[in-house]
Amino acid sequence: MNTNTHLGQTMDNAGTAIRLDHNAKEVLADKAILAEIIHELIPGFENIPVGEVPEYISTPPEVGQRPVHPGQTNTGAIRGLGQESSFTGEGKALFDVFFQLRVPGANGETADVYVNIEAQATEAKSYTMEQRAVYYMARLISSQYERDFTKSEYEKLKKVYSIWIIFDPKTEYADSISTFSYRMRALHGKPKDDGSYDLSQAFIVRLSENAGPDTSNRLMGLLSTIFSEKVRQQDKKDILNRIYGVPVSQELERSVGEMCNYSEYILNRGLEQGVVKGRAEGREEGRISMITDLYFSGDITKAKAQSVLGMTGEEFDALLRNVKKEEEAPTN
Repeated sequence: MNTNTHLGQTMDNAGTAIRLDHNAKEVLADKAILAEIIHELIPGFENIPVGEVPEYISTPPEVGQRPVHPGQTNTGAIRGLGQESSFTGEGKALFDVFFQLRVPGANGETADVYVNIEAQATEAKSYTMEQRAVYYMARLISSQYERDFTKSEYEKLKKVYSIWIIFDPKTEYADSISTFSYRMRALHGKPKDDGSYDLSQAFIVRLSENAGPDTSNRLMGLLSTIFSEKVRQQDKKDILNRIYGVPVSQELERSVGEMCNYSEYILNRGLEQGVVKGRAEGREEGRISMITDLYFSGDITKAKAQSVLGMTGEEFDALLRNVKKEEEAPTN
């Protein structure tokens, strides 16, 4: 497989992929869906009715607006954003969904925190999602300087939560939710431990194509249904409404619908291009090449690629290993 060809196809798909990606983020930013995520994951909301959770979201969720990297995140207050910046090989590094939340505590008091939600099609190949989550939490903390506090006013730091939703994770990790945060461990004596250092927590949610309304975890079933390629678009609204009791606004219905439509559009266009490409490479070889290109560019999930090629997970993994060997092989 020619690397330049792969790059060109990725660029050709960029506009459609961006729209698909944006709709997925819009779904996650919908307050009815956010309420489910917050209620399941963030401590303090377990006894708050899901329907009341949106009342605690204190700023409109920003979708793909706030830059991640240093020097760009604080271009204004939380409701005033500045110019986006591009990074070679990374595109525009922006938080997918970002908002401020009031977390209920004792005696009716609330604490302001920042929440970031990231949508990922697949597992990264050169690093773990956990490693990336650590960096994002560090940025959410450090970016508070000169926005929430100045000089040495570290007592004003707000806690941050970074939530990662992976649509097509590695098979062995699918259908799982994990979390990690700061924890103190005494090395000698009885040190002070008031929990004031616990200012960041990450959640990694790895969905499953096989999870649905009958799964034991409500959030896993709900999100897996929304982003499933096996559930028809017209059935998703019914499942969300009837089984989960989630109110489906016109905006949410539109985002889910467009997300499904663009996914199919990308695949169909890829197949058409694969047929043309196949005239030079051999029809089946060109078709396989196109599908693996779409998978590597993140335009379709592993499950969709396997389905189109009629391969098992093991067969598709073997195909990807062969493709990688071809790309890494020295050229004369």
